[in-house]
Amino acid sequence: MRNFGLFTILCLQAVAPACTAQSSDTAVVAVLNQMEQAIQRGDFPAYTSLFDAETRAKASSGPEKIPARPTVRFQATKTLVRGDSAAVIAAMTDSAKPAMNNHVTFRLVRENGAWKIADQLWSDPAPDPVSIYAIVPPESGAFLRAGSPWQGVAPAVPNTKYFRPEQIRWKLQATFDESFLYLRIDAGNELPAVNSEVPGEFPNLKSPVQRGWPAMTIKVVTAQKSWDYMFTAEDQVGDQATFDEHGKANSHHHYVAYSLRLWKGNATVFSAAAGARDQLVSVQGRCLDLRIPLKTLNLDGARGIKLFIGDANSASQIEPYAVAGYGL
Repeated sequence: MRNFGLFTILCLQAVAPACTAQSSDTAVVAVLNQMEQAIQRGDFPAYTSLFDAETRAKASSGPEKIPARPTVRFQATKTLVRGDSAAVIAAMTDSAKPAMNNHVTFRLVRENGAWKIADQLWSDPAPDPVSIYAIVPPESGAFLRAGSPWQGVAPAVPNTKYFRPEQIRWKLQATFDESFLYLRIDAGNELPAVNSEVPGEFPNLKSPVQRGWPAMTIKVVTAQKSWDYMFTAEDQVGDQATFDEHGKANSHHHYVAYSLRLWKGNATVFSAAAGARDQLVSVQGRCLDLRIPLKTLNLDGARGIKLFIGDANSASQIEPYAVAGYGL
């Protein structure tokens, strides 16, 4: 999930109305109700107070006002609270602009005993409801609790019918437990660290990652039915800018970024980035480690399921890979 900045969305969107149902999520939804009221009134101090300290620190420049937008309304469609983390998916409407529709996912953290908005993702069309389980991932599963013993996980077999061994430098391992599907891609060479600097200037920038692995498929099989997903693990060149008092960028830091994106058909289920608090993407030496919460695969548990990984291309670099469960 990307944080688009506190001030970049001040003139664009607002947040969700109060939820009438009394539940464990009430305090989280109340934050969104306060934010909606602040934007309806154009109350800048009340608006900014709802964000966490890290977000407020990043928003060091920008206009210290917001326009009043009394006709904006949000409807919370899904909430999730786990410990000191929470998420809310909401739909936006504006009676003054009936053609304007948008959706937002907010991640919240508990800060000094109060819920604060940590980041946000705006989208259209509506996000997949199960994406909320990637925003607030489950507790560590058996594989993580055991220290992630990858040495005991059999790798996928290269498809030597179409490729010579030297053409497939990368390797794939995968396993799953009651919480996650774990994937490890060994790139065959040292991967640049997350956020390491990329030299050069836009538009002549090139990622230093030597990526050889393809987009891959996930087949989920239960006793009743089967369904499919695709995931991509990619590197990009990120850009972190600083701004002058007029809001104009005056410096840029280009860095290596890694991401995971899960697809169902042509729709994104969720995306995650290395360095984020959810730790769904991480880099260790030659290895890119990915975690996909089972609930984002529309699974309520790991018992009685089978998972298969494949190459999304017609000329597959790996043989169909049956993923073995861990501790099941």
